[in-house]
Amino acid sequence: MWASSLRTLTLFQLTAFIPFVLADGDNVPFSNLLTIGQGYNTFLNKGAKHDAVEIKSAKVKRNANRPHVRAVEPGQVTTFEFTPPSGNLTGLNIASYLESPSPDVFDQVLADLETTENPFDKLQKLKSVGDEGGSTSQCNGDLRSETKLTTSFESYLKSLGISASATISGYGQSAAVSGNYLDQAKFSKSTLTYVAIMDVTKQLDVRDGFKFNTHLYHNGTFLRDFGDRWIRGFTAGGRMIARISITSKNKSSKNEIQAKAEAALSFWGMTGELSSSVKKSMEELNKDAEVDVSLFYQGDLRTIMSKEGAEGSIPSNSAQDALTQAKRWADAFLKNACQHDYKYGALLDSYETIPNFPTEQDVVDYSIPKFVSYMVLGRLVKVTEMSRLLANAHELSDDLKAEIAMAEIDMIEACKKWVTTIAKDQLQVKSTAKALIDKLQKEFMDKYKSYVPDPNPNPNPNPPCTSIPCYGEMLRLQGSLGRLHSACQSGQYATDKLVTSARAYMKEQTCYEVKEQNWVAMAPAVYKPVCKCVLGA
Repeated sequence: MWASSLRTLTLFQLTAFIPFVLADGDNVPFSNLLTIGQGYNTFLNKGAKHDAVEIKSAKVKRNANRPHVRAVEPGQVTTFEFTPPSGNLTGLNIASYLESPSPDVFDQVLADLETTENPFDKLQKLKSVGDEGGSTSQCNGDLRSETKLTTSFESYLKSLGISASATISGYGQSAAVSGNYLDQAKFSKSTLTYVAIMDVTKQLDVRDGFKFNTHLYHNGTFLRDFGDRWIRGFTAGGRMIARISITSKNKSSKNEIQAKAEAALSFWGMTGELSSSVKKSMEELNKDAEVDVSLFYQGDLRTIMSKEGAEGSIPSNSAQDALTQAKRWADAFLKNACQHDYKYGALLDSYETIPNFPTEQDVVDYSIPKFVSYMVLGRLVKVTEMSRLLANAHELSDDLKAEIAMAEIDMIEACKKWVTTIAKDQLQVKSTAKALIDKLQKEFMDKYKSYVPDPNPNPNPNPPCTSIPCYGEMLRLQGSLGRLHSACQSGQYATDKLVTSARAYMKEQTCYEVKEQNWVAMAPAVYKPVCKCVLGA
């Protein structure tokens, strides 16, 4: 459940406005290429034909107190550079993390997503908000603050307001949110993960008198030409998102930590100094858990918030420090509420509610495909995490790393193709998604997971191996006992092309056999006894 509040800052004067009530409340990220009346595909998060809906009246109803709204520069959109997952799997049970999801898990996550609210879907009611900095400026709009405990990576993504299908389509190229929000390994390592959102939404203008453009209509190409919604208007504003990752550091129960965390997070959206009870809750939380806070943006808040030093993660040694810094950033966001005036969202409406729309025309329902796409994205993120981890494994050959990189590209392309296919035909969405997830598992994760070094090795193998010839040399080459254990367990040394290295890399030359002029390999008579000892066989 969302712990939410719809708040009004410093109320100066309620002024006349026309409420913008939508049939279904769809609100999607702004792009400078979108226009009022344009068709829109909510699965692809892309505009369709312009003038899909005609504006019978060009009259624009504006509020005299509404400030001038800045748009992004022509040709730009409010997107961010794609930040890939970190690939840091330290602290995870690798076998469990990379295993194939069971059919039951698929259905459970789908049910979880159906009850998880996308914050972009909320209807906006306009109220007056003003700066907290003591100025007399005023503006009409909503200021909303919410916190939510997320129970799965998929529901976490949905809580951010992320379109999974659009993320897949732009995977590796762009993102609708700043920062490393796709770090699934970090999510999985946390005992609890909260999403705290604060956003300002202001209406730019209100137009009336819409009708469906029958001149562009052809029944056979309706979905391609018109999508499933149309753009009725735009909003300005911005959103600040804090991901609060809480990891237990003692034997306290999850419920105990959750109670302390929610008490400590009650400051979110509140102005003024922290209360003594909140400070005490932070101190209690610090005894039981480590807290990490990451900040993400939607909209163009970088200019305003960068002045407050609000970038990336909070370096902190305590829960109090991390949450207090998050409070400072939240206060800065509230203080500058009326300055969040960049175009931020496109408001969508349904075709069935407007005049001239053909009564026999069906409009596609993407609700189930949207839910399923979060699961596909979750598995694709694990592919990237595994690929990045192996790319940094110095014991693997360059040829193998290149093979893994190309295999990852193949998986990304397969996922993008799935999105394109489902956008046109939603009937087989579940079965095709399961087949795609199975493909990612078998053709990438199962194929290469034997090369993943154990990030949590036993520092003391059962037998003392230091006396075995070349044990020290093999340990040096692998860099850690965990990687040596994984290399032996996978049978890596039995394949010459995976273990060759330049002769100059040798130290104890008696441990190697020369294969070619400049290439060497570990001799079987050497690696077998070492691996037998390391594996405790």
